[in-house]
Amino acid sequence: MGKLIGLLYSAVAYVFFVGSFLYAVGWLGDVPGLPTTIDGQPGRSALEALGIDIALLSLFAVQHSVMARPAFKKL
Repeated sequence: MGKLIGLLYSAVAYVFFVGSFLYAVGWLGDVPGLPTTIDGQPGRSALEALGIDIALLSLFAVQHSVMARPAFKKL
């Protein structure tokens, strides 16, 4: 059961990475149809952007903390 959860987590993380990478390529390539591109105008205030950055950094920190635990490494 633990290996299945690890495999599912790995698959979700891989799909998320591929989606993020493709979005970054489109963002840098100024592909039409994306909500914003590298040459687009900022759509949020500095305070909203700071809140989003803090939320994303916190999510990253939690994910790293969970994966650093010995129980997770045994999977």
